[in-house]
Amino acid sequence: RRGDAPSETPEPVDCTVEGSGFLSLYYLGVHSVASRCVRIVRYAGASSGAQAPFQQLLQGEAQTIDTHLAHGLLCDRAKLGLLRAMYYADAHWKALAGVLSARSDLAQRLDGKMFVSVTQLHALRPRNRIFSAFPTAQLAAEVFYATGTAWTTCDGRWATDGGVTNGCPHFDDGARRALVVRPMKAGLSMRMAAQFSMADGVAAIERGQDDAARFFRGEPTAAIAWRDAGG
Repeated sequence: RRGDAPSETPEPVDCTVEGSGFLSLYYLGVHSVASRCVRIVRYAGASSGAQAPFQQLLQGEAQTIDTHLAHGLLCDRAKLGLLRAMYYADAHWKALAGVLSARSDLAQRLDGKMFVSVTQLHALRPRNRIFSAFPTAQLAAEVFYATGTAWTTCDGRWATDGGVTNGCPHFDDGARRALVVRPMKAGLSMRMAAQFSMADGVAAIERGQDDAARFFRGEPTAAIAWRDAGG
């Protein structure tokens, strides 16, 4: 389902996405409508809030949605409990990191367009770092995986989920206003961060589409908002 007809001269905006595991399915629904109403210039996010737009920039919207829903299909067919679903979710992101980083056009598609929050350890203290340039396949894979996992290495340091230190990064350069999507405020079950059925996944996308259609008609929504440029 889609929202209103696309604008003839869409406004250029940025987009920030809060990390939320597979609740990012909601964001994918929002994006499918937003992309017809505005022109998104840059994305910023943490955890799955970075991984979803990262994949979109490389593989497009349809394949990103299919990949996310595939985890729901696995949960259905293997009858995964929450802990096993969490294990397979992490394996999903790790495998996808390798697939995406094998592309030859990483810098062209990502540099200056995708801003990824990662938590790195400096002298055993967590510090946030935003990655927005991906000169090598190895760094792209490390950043993609590190932003949404519990423990790994990234750019030579131990790292963990970007949401630990900055779960909803914003652009502060005042270039343009930003669309902020917070899937955890959409009223979906938090179990969907790791465990959901195919039907649940489709419903989450459709809720995102419906909320985005209302939002762009000027109606208030709990999970979608504007952030003014430099605000």
